[in-house]
Amino acid sequence: MSNKRKWIIFLLTLLCFCIISLFLDVDKVFILVFAMWCICFTYAVSDLKQRSLFMAFLIAFFVFLIGGHFVYEYFGMEIKYYLGDEYYRHSNISLFISLLSIFVAYFVTSFLLNACKNKFTCTILSVSKPHERDTGILDKKIKTRNVSKALFYVTYFFWMIVLIEKVVFVQTSSYLDYYINFETRMPFAVNAIAAMCPYFLYLFLATFPRKSECRFPLILYALYAGVSLFTGRRGNLVYMIFFIFVYIILRHYVSRDNEKWITKKAVILLVTAIPIGLAFLYSYNYIRSGQEIAGDSFMEMFLGFFQQQGFSSSLIRLGKYHQSALNDNAYYSFFGIVKWARTNTVLKLIFNPQYDFSYLHNDVAFATKGNSFSNALSYIVLKNYLKGAGLGSCYIAELYHDFGYIGVVLGNFVYGIMMCMIGRIWSQTNRNVWLTALFFGIFESFIKAPRYYYDIVFQYALDLGMWSSFALVFGIVLLMSTKQWQVILSKVSPRLEKWLGKYKKIFKHRDNKGSSKASRL
Repeated sequence: MSNKRKWIIFLLTLLCFCIISLFLDVDKVFILVFAMWCICFTYAVSDLKQRSLFMAFLIAFFVFLIGGHFVYEYFGMEIKYYLGDEYYRHSNISLFISLLSIFVAYFVTSFLLNACKNKFTCTILSVSKPHERDTGILDKKIKTRNVSKALFYVTYFFWMIVLIEKVVFVQTSSYLDYYINFETRMPFAVNAIAAMCPYFLYLFLATFPRKSECRFPLILYALYAGVSLFTGRRGNLVYMIFFIFVYIILRHYVSRDNEKWITKKAVILLVTAIPIGLAFLYSYNYIRSGQEIAGDSFMEMFLGFFQQQGFSSSLIRLGKYHQSALNDNAYYSFFGIVKWARTNTVLKLIFNPQYDFSYLHNDVAFATKGNSFSNALSYIVLKNYLKGAGLGSCYIAELYHDFGYIGVVLGNFVYGIMMCMIGRIWSQTNRNVWLTALFFGIFESFIKAPRYYYDIVFQYALDLGMWSSFALVFGIVLLMSTKQWQVILSKVSPRLEKWLGKYKKIFKHRDNKGSSKASRL
């Protein structure tokens, strides 16, 4: 069946669903929101090789922003902070504008890149040299892979230790107490080394190693995600598992050796595991606070997950409702960049900006004098804000407060363009390893954005841990590429050289022995 016919069938089916929804008295603007999301999602999955990031963002968008409205409209479940028809309509209009803007930006950018493929794509997006199989380039890529993998293993211990400190604190006190009183006792060096660990993994994965070589590092990554659940925060587990999922999809479609990363068994397992996992995440929200789990049936817990996680759309309503109480000059959309400029260790050596609050904990000064939309709104709405409670944030709510609907359009246009460019870079045959690794990290920022601040995507590119890890790997690879490397190595460790020589001979002998057996067979 041709793609054109598939799209016609899909649009007719969607039209029928919308008509039925009208008869069910579903809000008309929400029908537009859901229809727009379905069009975007179908467009994304129609070419996962280039649009896997867009697909992931849309899933997060549905879970955090549309899901609460969906179960309210079709299943009659409660929606938090409804605040009246005017504010509910405003949240739906904002969601529709966001989806439409992202889709138009993505589609137009993709069209322009295709139209200028020979001139633009090869020179800008494919930063690496066109002939990757050139010995020098391939050699550097292999060295980058080996060095980054080794450093990931070395720093993983520190990464896990820092996490375990948080786990111990939460388990011995409480989840909410973490946001009020937690302060790390680890030395600065330990935290600095730990901060570099995930970037070494991203760099290793960006070299696109074989499936067998990826398996153990990804298992360690998943183990960290599982342990992070004991801090009471579900987010890290979801984001990290989601990254593994998208990486596997990307590798399945972008593989030179036709290596299969997705099997039928894996798909069946995934389809079975998703509803169970969502029900568990719903239940865990009550478990972490010692409450009795609400919902008697599996379906109630499954739908309850979307009701629970779809809370972020409430922030769009709350932001408009309390607009007069919020600071008009705060520019909440730039919270991440402002925080980075004030707290960055390197920048403090040049200038030390003064501010009368701490970014570490919930307090009145942070809420009233800072530019955190999450803290400002939580302080206004929640009575137990000073006890560690918070509403979170939403990039759409921030954009609307700062710049109105025009800001929502322009902000989402930027997101759409960025996701399209990143998708193109990931799908390139001659992709640049460093850019690919950078965008692997930014992936998590896009998934977080529906319930975080707008500039989290840009703040990531300023992360000192990332640039330190990249610089370290680059420096080691550069050193290994020099002619003096062998001389230095032989002087520093002649015994190691001798041992390596014997090691290679042993394995060469085994390989020859194996090949002779194979020839006899």
